Amino acid sequence: MVGLLALLPQAPARAQAVDVAIVLAVDVSASVDAGEYGLQMRGVAEAIAHPTVTDAIEQGEVGAVALSLVQWSSDAEQAVVVPWTRIDGAASAQGLAARIWSAPRAFRFRGTKIGAALRFCFGHLDRAPFPAARRVVDLSGDGVNRGPPLLRETRAEAIRRGITVNGLPILSDEPRLGQYFQDWLIAGPGAFVIAADSFEAFRPAMVRKLVREIRGMPMVSKR
Repeated sequence: MVGLLALLPQAPARAQAVDVAIVLAVDVSASVDAGEYGLQMRGVAEAIAHPTVTDAIEQGEVGAVALSLVQWSSDAEQAVVVPWTRIDGAASAQGLAARIWSAPRAFRFRGTKIGAALRFCFGHLDRAPFPAARRVVDLSGDGVNRGPPLLRETRAEAIRRGITVNGLPILSDEPRLGQYFQDWLIAGPGAFVIAADSFEAFRPAMVRKLVREIRGMPMVSKR
């Protein structure tokens, strides 16, 4: 009987659920030099493994989140650098952090097309292998959108899809970028902006941002 059962087709394993699926969308356009790139990637890696973040993950209803990292620049320059990974505590967070810290830079010499990056991230969320109660694009960058699609179009698309878009502007070169992200980028339930005054301030800003996104803290959305 055991041998006969072994020959029967096996039911597919159920996908493991998560509290939230987050795409970390990192700007690697020409305005980001090698040192600034390193500060961003190290900041993301250290934020994911930060005890405040892993505590927030473990305290969720499911106790797990799904994270993936996308690097973006111009029209057709978006790349999944770290694929979807389920994080359920400090050990898995540290493993993901190591992969992010060692990831190569995908692009370096082109412009800043935020709208194109968002559309890529929306599709990437649709392909996430983990069922999620909430879906978020966490976009960081140091400049404004430089061409189509317009952000009002991607904002409307995010709302239709039930996706929240949050922003982490880096204000080194564009002191008013925080207001720009607030007015044009963010979308969906509880959307918010947390700014970093410089690339050096990126890590603590990312920690605060991830904790809010993971906990799903109620905030008033502009959109």
